[in-house]
Amino acid sequence: MDADPEDDLTRVADAFGTALREYYDGDGPGVYTTVRDDGKRTKADLSHYFDSHDEWESPTKQALTYIRPGDRVLDVGCGSGRHALWLQEQGYDVVAIDQSQQAIDICEDRGIDSCSVMDMTDLQFEDDAFDTILVVGNIIGLGGSLTDISGYFDEFDRITTDRGRVITDSQNPFPDGIEDSAYFRDNQIDDRDASTVRFRVQYRDLVEDWLEIAMLGEDELTTLLEDTSWSVTETIETAPGDGWYSVAMQWYFAVIDKN
Repeated sequence: MDADPEDDLTRVADAFGTALREYYDGDGPGVYTTVRDDGKRTKADLSHYFDSHDEWESPTKQALTYIRPGDRVLDVGCGSGRHALWLQEQGYDVVAIDQSQQAIDICEDRGIDSCSVMDMTDLQFEDDAFDTILVVGNIIGLGGSLTDISGYFDEFDRITTDRGRVITDSQNPFPDGIEDSAYFRDNQIDDRDASTVRFRVQYRDLVEDWLEIAMLGEDELTTLLEDTSWSVTETIETAPGDGWYSVAMQWYFAVIDKN
């Protein structure tokens, strides 16, 4: 019997954080791998997590212009802190959180004043603590269901003021011009313009547990929020396949305001 290639891998909670830390310290190759549950493997470049504002993708720059003067900002899933650090330099009061201790250590090293280890599923903040919440990296779909996404917005409602705003991104799983959509059709959610992707991060001989993320088109996001206190007010589209994320369908940003 052939050996299982996973026998040589070590299960860890934060392979991504290890990759990020080693790259930041100059000890790592700057590349990790996402492994989809159908076996597809995609290399991802860590250097983008440290890009300066001038190097950001145009949609990201445009999305952050929707953060209003004087807003108190929560950066959810901050990673190495590229967005939070820039916002802090612009004079914003910003709090950065990530579930990775190693990511938060990097944020502290880079000079972010307020950052802590915290999961988006357990936001430990007082009511009305923020004006704008930034959720970038497709993680708004973390958990893999539309119910999970609605639940996040219920909690965002609690921790934002009356002028609450959420700036987030997702990917349309069924865009025109992309032929490699069979996987997403196989994982479509209830015949809706939404799908799930199941993957995990591998770095060197380290591998994380499986993650599941729901991706949904812009119209589907609008529909999903109809039963919440939020509504989409602006969208920023990219061409199908653009963007440096390992899932490259049709990436977009949404600006979502409290009703």
